Amino acid sequence: MLKTGITSVSELREKGFNSRWGRSKSVSISLYPEILNEPDADRLAERILLHFMDDRGAFKRTYTARFDDFDKTVCAFLKGNSPAQKSLIVQDVGVSDGRTACDFFEELDSSLSVISFFASDYNSCLDVIESSFTRLTLRASRLLEVVWGPFVFYLAGKGEHEFRKRYPLSVLIRWYALHFPAKRLLRDYHAGKIRSREILLFSPRALRLASKDKRFFLEEHNILEPLKRQSHVVRAMNLLNPSYFTREEFSQVLRNIHIALYEDGFLITGSNQDAGTSVQGGIYCKTSSGFKEIRRFGNGSSIAQIIENFKL
Repeated sequence: MLKTGITSVSELREKGFNSRWGRSKSVSISLYPEILNEPDADRLAERILLHFMDDRGAFKRTYTARFDDFDKTVCAFLKGNSPAQKSLIVQDVGVSDGRTACDFFEELDSSLSVISFFASDYNSCLDVIESSFTRLTLRASRLLEVVWGPFVFYLAGKGEHEFRKRYPLSVLIRWYALHFPAKRLLRDYHAGKIRSREILLFSPRALRLASKDKRFFLEEHNILEPLKRQSHVVRAMNLLNPSYFTREEFSQVLRNIHIALYEDGFLITGSNQDAGTSVQGGIYCKTSSGFKEIRRFGNGSSIAQIIENFKL
């Protein structure tokens, strides 16, 4: 059996996301910027990101209103405890497509004065190159997706065993596409014969907010690297989890956050499963050599002990 994909917005409008047999079709991530002006852009963006993984194998998707109650409590805390409550600089890291960053910014802005709000995520900028029937999506020269004719092949996703078992003919077509049309296109790209176009994997809502409010910024950042500026608040939601980093990496992440915070700045972290579910997390104040928990939510952060034992 063959597994084709969605390679154009017009095809997406006509056929939707599912095949005639009810199976979910692969949708090219390169279509992401083309749906931004569609009436239901947010829904389409969410569906396009449903199966796409970045080069770490992580999904880049989240849900609006995921941390609403948590955000309200955090903002009330900052209003009463932050020495910079009249002029906050905030860095929200690991925001996925930025929907929850918009929620937090708007909640903050309703009760506090925000100078600058920087929402960042890993692998938010991709490059697309194309020629005739071939389209390639890359991240730092690593190939993530191949579109060839009616086929869309994800190269960084999971489920390879199931794909080979269910679609053996598609596996052969993918092999041909990778070794011939894709290889030729990459050769021309690296020779400077073809230019790439950049796409940003932030939600339509986040892109609109960044466009209309000059205090709200979207950027790409790897939390294992130093943060780009100092701030009063660093927020990390559904990011500081044991399954994502080793203990050594956590030490580097916490060091980066500590250095980036102003004196008496706050680290806000938490995790939950779905929108509206309880957040397990905490608010930590920067000390001279580490962090001190000053507010706990639910059972606390899943790495509470690591945070409390961290020393600069």
